[in-house]
Amino acid sequence: TDTHAISFDLVTETMLQTGQDIKKEYRETAKGGLANLYTHLIKKHRNR
Repeated sequence: TDTHAISFDLVTETMLQTGQDIKKEYRETAKGGLANLYTHLIKKHRNR
């Protein structure tokens, strides 16, 4: 018997829609968000 409150299909559909809705820079990439901040801080630290 299936006891999950939310189906796998609904979860993946929601994740896909969320990924399409958010800006490209904030998806799972190194172009935005914390990855971008980390890269900036490393470069700043090296230039001291």
